[in-house]
Amino acid sequence: MTYHRSNALWRVRVNVRIRRPRPKTPDARRLARIFGLTDGLDETLYDEFELPLAAGKIVALVGPSGSGKSLLLRDVMRQARRGMWMDARQLVASDLPAISLLGGPSVGRTDQSNERSLAGRLAMLARCGLAEPAALITPARRLSGGQVHRLALARVLWEAQRRAAGGPRASGDRQSARPVVVAADEFAASLDWPTGSVLCRHVRKLVTSSGICLLVATHRWDLLDDLQPDRVIVKPLGQPPRELPRRRWLSPSACRRWSGRWRVHRGRLADYKALGRFHYLTGPPAAHKRVYVIPAPRVHRPHGGPAVAAVAVVSPPVLQCRARNIVTGGRYCRPPRRRAVGWLNAEVETISRVIVHPIYRGEGLAVQLVRHILRTSPVAMVEALAIMGRYHPLFERAGMTAMIDDEFRYAYYHHHVDSGGPAVAAATATP
Repeated sequence: MTYHRSNALWRVRVNVRIRRPRPKTPDARRLARIFGLTDGLDETLYDEFELPLAAGKIVALVGPSGSGKSLLLRDVMRQARRGMWMDARQLVASDLPAISLLGGPSVGRTDQSNERSLAGRLAMLARCGLAEPAALITPARRLSGGQVHRLALARVLWEAQRRAAGGPRASGDRQSARPVVVAADEFAASLDWPTGSVLCRHVRKLVTSSGICLLVATHRWDLLDDLQPDRVIVKPLGQPPRELPRRRWLSPSACRRWSGRWRVHRGRLADYKALGRFHYLTGPPAAHKRVYVIPAPRVHRPHGGPAVAAVAVVSPPVLQCRARNIVTGGRYCRPPRRRAVGWLNAEVETISRVIVHPIYRGEGLAVQLVRHILRTSPVAMVEALAIMGRYHPLFERAGMTAMIDDEFRYAYYHHHVDSGGPAVAAATATP
């Protein structure tokens, strides 16, 4: 493999020729005589085939099974200096859970560093479609084939992202200046279309932002619209490869359905129950005032996709909350109690549940739901108490403020005060 530096591209020349050995067994020799293959078979799959590679780019190799896609990946990775394989074989027998297979806490690091590492690993697993808490703590050997495939993808992308972020090892090091190349054979082959479609969108964003180069081999044309590869190489059976122009595989109608047009609607408690099993807390909230829902794309439903993509529940506030008392100066815990409780129910609401279906995690639906609640809430103050606030800043991204207390050690309480509400001064002032 020869590299040529031109316009920040590394142009790889691939040559692959295979020679099938002469048959060894009597049955094989008999078949060889019937088909005229007694001298074996030489076949040139790639002859001086040029493959441009660059950081932040995706190259998709598409073709039927047995056409030679894997051989191209092997030749590229055999000669690549910074190449990494997506390999699920070593995971099928592992007793480690998914969250640990991406690397656990490091000795000598601070708790804050380990917390940031855990948050990063959770985000990577979610982007790769493995966001259900039960799956994250289950030994890899007990996961389904599709879950193991997504875990292998998350693992290699996590390590590649870390390598790419490290930069060149030394100034002027030509080898380290090459992009980190990740090869994914049989990409998304075992996934249903809704899961594979969302996974491709997340992978596209990750590759663009992290600066790695991703090579995928797949037979699934239906995923190209969401993967948005920079180059598509077609390898038919028995024919040389060719690059397919973008207009030949890009479907404008398919892209429009993923234009970010998620809509929030008022829902019912039944919508919460449809996703309740995916929440880390068992059981519904003690009470609810309103339910908001984001429906899943209709095009996914005939392929096994869910009807509900995300749901949020707004509930009355709990009577006692130390963090709220600190934020409001103890307004809702002072006597007379009846008056304080009346103020509390009139001025405060709690976001008690925000659940996104595992297929659609990473699409920003949780942030969109929280923003909608803050914008439409009739009360002066909206709060949220969630352990997930330690590892995912969804409430802060939606516009809420984190309350950090040394005694709590981590931020888990978030609040938002409506600056235009008539009771804003009363909700935050000490009586």
